[in-house]
Formats: sequence, structure tokens, C-alpha cells
Amino acid sequence: MNKVRSHKGSVFSVAILALLGLAALVGFTGCGAERADVSITAARPYETTAAPATTTAGASFGEEVDAVNEEYLSSRYTDRASAAALTVSEGASRQKIISDAQLEIEVEQGRFQTVFDQARLFADRYGGYLVSSSAYASGEEDSLKSGTVAIRVPSTSFNQALGDAGKLGTLKKQSLSTQDVTEEYVDLEARIKNSEANVNSLVALLEKAKTVDEILYVRSVLTDAQGELEQLKGRLRYLDERTSFSTITMSIYETGAEVVGSTVWGVKEAFKDGLHYIVRVFNGIVRGLGALIPILIVLAIVAYIVYRVWRSVVRRSRERKQAGYQQHPQGWPGYAAPTGQVAQTPQSGAPDAARSEAAQTPEPATAAGTTQTSARGAQTTVAPEEQPPKS
Repeated sequence: MNKVRSHKGSVFSVAILALLGLAALVGFTGCGAERADVSITAARPYETTAAPATTTAGASFGEEVDAVNEEYLSSRYTDRASAAALTVSEGASRQKIISDAQLEIEVEQGRFQTVFDQARLFADRYGGYLVSSSAYASGEEDSLKSGTVAIRVPSTSFNQALGDAGKLGTLKKQSLSTQDVTEEYVDLEARIKNSEANVNSLVALLEKAKTVDEILYVRSVLTDAQGELEQLKGRLRYLDERTSFSTITMSIYETGAEVVGSTVWGVKEAFKDGLHYIVRVFNGIVRGLGALIPILIVLAIVAYIVYRVWRSVVRRSRERKQAGYQQHPQGWPGYAAPTGQVAQTPQSGAPDAARSEAAQTPEPATAAGTTQTSARGAQTTVAPEEQPPKS
């Protein structure tokens, strides 16, 4: 009987657990469906549930905006392929090349300022302009001995300007670097064209928007499209300027003057600059020591004299103290106190007191001589003075 009841109880428990599990599964499924509906609704802020007619119109308007935006995004992937094909078909007529040159020019002594001024005005001959210029003095001298001039000239006159710049003095070094940006330039042109078309389409859709949600949605998409268009135009302007004008950097210095480092950096140049600064620091230390040596010699002589005087004073003071201790060793055994005072010893007690009293009491004279007691208590006999014989 008990076994049957326990079996029924276990079956009932399993059934309850199964029902609970099924209920939980249905609940999770319902929540997931609700979340999906919410996410779909949030994806399109222009859709509302207040009016079914408005919802249908808003959905079609949002799909139109998304279609315009997706069409522009898909065109971006074909821009590079079309740009490469256009570059090959057009050949060298549309080539966009960035050219930079660095020159090191040595001039005779005393001619730096003249050549430096000519280099600063050099770009005017070819319709270019001056980018930057700087001059430096060599060592401790006040006159300028080296400097750097950077100019930009039209790309069509780059080779001629480069050859003429080398004639300002003795050309010691020349380096040239180029970069072909034709493909990037053509790609930017195509992307700008598509981006402008996308912006115009979004502006037209903004004029058709009726509800607040539609206006806000189109404005957000239009703002992103306009920002991207400005970035593309800015990059295109930069490439236009860099390819239309080439840069020439001239490092000019007099013979024997310090050479100003070029703008091209590398491991070799950095190592040379490090050695150069080490030598400059060492030279500065040597010059500083050369200027300080006379002062250091005078200070050393004065310090030696002061030291000798101080040693002499200390030695004399020590000798006087030692002489005083030897003459008046107060507190030592054998110290003779002045008349009317009792000699004191470092030890106290009855024997010392008795000894002091004995020292103050005169001893009776004897026939053989006079007996005296010293501070130590020892008795000494003094021979009497000889008396002249009585006549």
C-alpha cells in the first residue's frame, strides 16, 4: 500500500515539474517575441501606432530614405575599381605626383647672408612661394653661418627650379622623393560626385517629410552625409595643393660652419647628430674649465693659507693648555695649594682630612735639623744653617 502511494506521489511530482518547465518555456518565448516587436518598432522612429494610415505612410517614407542611403553606400565599393580603370585609360595626362627635394649647398666664407637672401626670393622666379626659413650662428660667433630655406614651386617648373637652386653654391647633397597619388585622387573625385548626389536626394526627401519623426530621421542621415562630403573635399584639396606645387628644402652653410640637419630623419642621421652633440658638450666642458682654472688656483692658494693659519692657532692653543696642566694640575696628587688654602684631592675620607691637618701643623725642630711634612705625609729633614763661631 505504501509503495503504491509513494509511486503515485513521484508521478505527481514529475508531472508538476513538467508543467512548470512548459510554462517557463512559453514565458521565455513570449518575452522574446515581445522584444523582437519592440526592436523592430524602435528601428524606425518615424512609425507610430496612433493611426494606421500614418504608419503605412511613414513606413514607405522610411524605406525610401533607406533606399537612397543604401544606394550611396553600395556605390562606394565600386568607386575604387572605376578609379583604377579610369587611371589606366587616361594614362599619364591625369597623373598626380607629389615631389619633394632636399639640397645641401656650401658657400664661401662671408657669402652666407647673400646666398640666403637669394634663396628666400628664389620661388618668386617660378610663381611659387616661401614656406619657411631659419638661420643659425655657428658656435659662439654672432654672425650667421648656416640656415634652411623651404619653398614651393609649380610642378611644371620643378625640374628647372631644382637645377637652378643647385647653382647658388657648391651642391654637396641632393635627395628626391616622389609619391604617385593618381588612383586616390580619381577615387576621391568619384566618391565626391556620388556623395553630392546622395546629399541632394536627402535634401529633396527632407522637403517631402511631414511628421516630426520623419524630419528628425532625414536630418540625422543628411548630417552624416554632409560631414562625409566635407571630409572628401578636404582631402581632395590637400592632394591638389601637394601635387600642383613641389617642395624644395635647401640647407645652406659656409665652409667650415656647422651643418644644419635636414628634415629627413633616419638612424644614420640620428647617430651623427648624437655624436655631434656629445662633441659640443665636451668642448663646452673644456672651455669652462679653461676659464675657471685661474680662479680655482687663486681659491686654492687662499684656502691653503687659511688652513695653515688655522692649524697654527689650534696647535698653539693646545700647547698652552698642556703647559697649564703641567704647572697647575688641580685635582692631581702633588698639587700644592696656595697659602691659606687646604690642598684638595679627588678622593674624600678620613685619611685625606688627617693628611691635610698634618700638612697645616708645623713639626717641631730637632737638633739634627728641621722636620717638614709635605702634602703626601712624608717627612723630610732640613739641615740647620751653620752659625758662625762665637768669638
